[in-house]
Amino acid sequence: ELIRALVRQVDFHPVSSDPVAVSLQRCPPNTTVKLRVPLLVIGQDAAPGLKRQGYLYPVKPYVTCVVDSDEVPPYIEHDIST
Repeated sequence: ELIRALVRQVDFHPVSSDPVAVSLQRCPPNTTVKLRVPLLVIGQDAAPGLKRQGYLYPVKPYVTCVVDSDEVPPYIEHDIST
């Protein structure tokens, strides 16, 4: 029997950075799930603020979303070039 699951948390060894434990959440079809989706920032080379010696410091590199379990996005893309 195949059971779909999402990775909820990964614990790493403090010295070697090897994964030590993985927590999973069951993800049945046609349900909604609340999760953090990674934020992918693009257009950094054309961003006006970064061209004027500014810097980008992502405070939250993810977005909390409620999505259908059949359509979980791998990331959310945000263009900062304009």
